[in-house]
Amino acid sequence: GGDYSAVNPESGAIGKYQVMPEQVDGLSRRYLKYPITAKQLKLSPELQEDLFEAFMNDRIPEEGVRDAVSRWFTGKPYSYAVKHKRSDGYMTIQEYYKNFRKNYFGV
Repeated sequence: GGDYSAVNPESGAIGKYQVMPEQVDGLSRRYLKYPITAKQLKLSPELQEDLFEAFMNDRIPEEGVRDAVSRWFTGKPYSYAVKHKRSDGYMTIQEYYKNFRKNYFGV
């Protein structure tokens, strides 16, 4: 993780936070309040950070860190994602959440 120019060869997810290209328009309109393209997101570390931060700032107060992180990664709350073994083909939601905690909270 951490590569702003990353593109997942299997899913096409882009950037540091691995956003699916088809989700960029809707996410940007909802959380940034203006539309951006997948190409704009891929080329801008600042937009990647702004989008992720806006998403988390919106979701964490409503559902807590664990569910917000799961919703970012899987589109579903953590318990649902665990029960249904949600994965991106490389890691499970449990692994993703563990990595998130390590990278953002140092635990």
